[in-house]
Amino acid sequence: MRYLITLVSLSLLCPVHHDLLAADWPQWRGLDGQGHAQGAGYPLKWSETEGVIWKTEIPGRGWSSPVIWKNQIWLTMAIEIASSLERAAERMKANKSDQPLTLLDEVKLHVVCLDRESGRVLQDIEVLTERDPQWVHKLNSYASPSPVIEDGHLYAHFGTFGTVCVDTTTNKVLWKNTDLKLMHENGPGSSTYLAGAHVIFNGDGSDVQFVVALDKTTGKVAWKTPRTGAMHDNVQFKKNYGTPLLVDMNGKSTLVSNGADWVYGYEPATGKELWKRSYGMLGFSLSS
Repeated sequence: MRYLITLVSLSLLCPVHHDLLAADWPQWRGLDGQGHAQGAGYPLKWSETEGVIWKTEIPGRGWSSPVIWKNQIWLTMAIEIASSLERAAERMKANKSDQPLTLLDEVKLHVVCLDRESGRVLQDIEVLTERDPQWVHKLNSYASPSPVIEDGHLYAHFGTFGTVCVDTTTNKVLWKNTDLKLMHENGPGSSTYLAGAHVIFNGDGSDVQFVVALDKTTGKVAWKTPRTGAMHDNVQFKKNYGTPLLVDMNGKSTLVSNGADWVYGYEPATGKELWKRSYGMLGFSLSS
């Protein structure tokens, strides 16, 4: 039996109006995390020629959103290396579970920087390598979580495969954290959120469920809080792919995070759970 993994090229499209390119876009859904863009006059239609000022092919595969800081556009992508026919046959023979079997020997995770004005690739940096990686859903990728950027630093998250910080001036990897493991079932999807001194993200797998904050200077865990809401016995209903968000609630800064079956509020500095509310019905594999 023959196995083939196709590497899909990504095309990055930018608005045609140059005056709108002045604003930064530091994280998934923009400055406030709510999907609000400053200004007006954005193009509403695109084609191969309409509404596009440049188009750049990016090798690899990744569904993450790009982030923008000044003249730099950063995104993540994954290079998938398929198993040989012999090794694929061995792994299929050894597989005793009913779980899907990945036929990848390795996945190489990259961050890529492009020039905002021209689309020229400025940097292509391999930041993590994973041998025998978990499978991902055919509609997902190994580089789906969107990174977050601030002046001088990019924080790129790849779910169970790890989180890294890159100096956007020297292009050096400053730290890596690959200790926070979980079973995604369908691959990573939750993006990061930058709150003060912390890089925060959800870790809602079928095996473990938590919210965690990394010290943005060192990459070490500052706090990690398990989910406390009761969930369905079926492990497939415990996974989730949401992204936390800082919200002002009655004058108090609260980290709002949706997990499977519950939405939670946490103290952003300590991870202390402040409240939780049940959806009132089965809710899993959600994104936000």
